[in-house]
Amino acid sequence: MANVISDETIEYVGILAKLELNDEEKENAKKEKEVKAAEKKKAKDAKAAKKAAKPKKEKKPKPEPKPGDILKIKPKSIMLFITLVASVIVLISLLNTTVSYTTAISKAKTNLENGDYSKVYESLSGMKLNKSDETLYRQATLITYVTRQYESYQNYMEMDMKTEAINALVKGLARYDTYYNEANSLGVGNQMKEARAQIIQAFNDTFKISESEAVSLVAMSDNNFTQYYRKIEAYGKAR
Repeated sequence: MANVISDETIEYVGILAKLELNDEEKENAKKEKEVKAAEKKKAKDAKAAKKAAKPKKEKKPKPEPKPGDILKIKPKSIMLFITLVASVIVLISLLNTTVSYTTAISKAKTNLENGDYSKVYESLSGMKLNKSDETLYRQATLITYVTRQYESYQNYMEMDMKTEAINALVKGLARYDTYYNEANSLGVGNQMKEARAQIIQAFNDTFKISESEAVSLVAMSDNNFTQYYRKIEAYGKAR
């Protein structure tokens, strides 16, 4: 009797075949996935190897900065700096001028009190003076006009130039007559009288010329210079 395969058996065998087929497909898919992963890894490794083998690009050294680039100052800053320096210089100059001026005036007053009128005149000559100090300078100037002639007389006597020495004394008296009133108004009339007395004393002691004779010589020097010169020359030879 022939074996008869039932429909259930046939269906079961089909199911088994189908299951086996699905497992095979899964296995193939798995292998394909593994192959692709291997290829991807290989490509990545190759890229990394290529990158590692490629020489690194050297950085170009930065050029050294120029002196002008190290210190760049804006024109406005330069102008401010120059203005500041100029202001400091002006301030220092003003302070020095003030100190020098004060010192000069102080010394001049001391010299005036001590009777050193020439030093007062020389120390203040050429200076720009305050109004009050201009009076001090003028006082010294007027007195010096007379005392300088006495100093000239002394110098001429040292050189044994007696005629010139007498002429210096006469000029001293003439300047006293010219400037006494102004000197007296400035408060130094007594100092002018002292300077005149010194000249009169020199006339008497050195040349035996009296005060009245000395005064007449002053008038003669203005009116008749030739006669005047012969007169003082005779006085000079006599002594």
